[in-house]
Amino acid sequence: MAGAESGDRISELPLSLRECILERIPVKEAVRTSILSRKWRYCWNGMTRLVFDEAFDDSMGHLSDAEFAGIIGRALSHHRGCIHTFVLHIPYEAEVDNLNLHAWFLILLRSGIQELAMDCNSDDGDRFTLPPHFFSCLRLTRISFEGAVLSPPPSFSGFPHLVTLDLKGALMCSEVLENLISKSPQLEKIRLSHARSSNQQAFVLSAPKLVTLELQESSPGYVILKNVPRLTSVSMMSLDCMALEFSKSYCPLRLMGSLSGVRELAFDFQYLETFSGSCPKSLPAKLANLTNLCLEWIDVWKLEELRFLFCFIRSSPSLQTLAIRVYADVEDLKNEALRYLQGEVGDQSILSDVVTVRMEGCVGFDHELLLLKIILGRCPNLDTLHVELNSHVEDFGARRVSGALMQFRRLSSKVKVAHSRASL
Repeated sequence: MAGAESGDRISELPLSLRECILERIPVKEAVRTSILSRKWRYCWNGMTRLVFDEAFDDSMGHLSDAEFAGIIGRALSHHRGCIHTFVLHIPYEAEVDNLNLHAWFLILLRSGIQELAMDCNSDDGDRFTLPPHFFSCLRLTRISFEGAVLSPPPSFSGFPHLVTLDLKGALMCSEVLENLISKSPQLEKIRLSHARSSNQQAFVLSAPKLVTLELQESSPGYVILKNVPRLTSVSMMSLDCMALEFSKSYCPLRLMGSLSGVRELAFDFQYLETFSGSCPKSLPAKLANLTNLCLEWIDVWKLEELRFLFCFIRSSPSLQTLAIRVYADVEDLKNEALRYLQGEVGDQSILSDVVTVRMEGCVGFDHELLLLKIILGRCPNLDTLHVELNSHVEDFGARRVSGALMQFRRLSSKVKVAHSRASL
């Protein structure tokens, strides 16, 4: 009896609350509630959030192309009211024809779509072409596409409310992305992964309200920053080595010149493989506001990469947190890198604001130990130094790192030094 009363109380809730409940469970389960009672029969049709993600795909098992398209089409055509969020994962093996895409986007346009995420990450690299209706969804605040082809009509005037743009594996000419960004005046975050320019021209990004820029598995040579006065966080990680040929003549210092206001910077040193010029002692324009610096995949046996490392550090007078991931690839046969580090040990310049340093990937090479010695000897306000050893480091290497950390002179009297081994 108590259970029945409890069920009745839920059914008596206002429709808006019942829809809110349904939006917090998988869409498949939400549809099933239509058999509970007359009050629940059409409740799911008013959900403002429809999510057909990978979890939904897994729960449905193998579907034919027609079955998959039919499920999505019926869910959209039977829906009433607004759809604020729509998430769609197109399975690897599925093929969705343009007619279905056109029909779905037309419904989304009429439903006032605000957040849209679609991905088609098929093994054969197939992409879906966005229909013209998409470019008329002017209420959009967030766009996330994987495997999309963007080709807006000439009448496209931008997305006036767009705040976040996330494109992975998208194919477009440089002018399309530039217009998309420049005509979206509220844009604050851009994430480009596997970005491809169909006309082999660099993307010139002009976004006066842009705060965060992330480049993943892409070449920074494809991006030129212009008019980004509010940019405070930049990440260039897991760069695409296949795209690096495009950047052979592109100097990483050119991009750094646009980052004077950045507070957080993450940089993948694999990109330096494309740069054949010499590194200056410091950047022409200081990274005056930079407080958090993360440098990945520094080959401690390569002289030029060490020069870039110290160039970054010298150019960051306000640096507070430094994270470094090191490795060793080609042996320093001429000891050029080692001699360079020995020279840096004698440098008396002080990193007065640095309070936290983390170094990952250590195995106990002399180059790594000298780098740690330099850090301990230049940071008078250092609070924490944590060294994470490579998971495959031998016991001899671990003891070598531990012994060196105990012996090195510490400019900070309060620093806590710790080391651990990375898990396999």
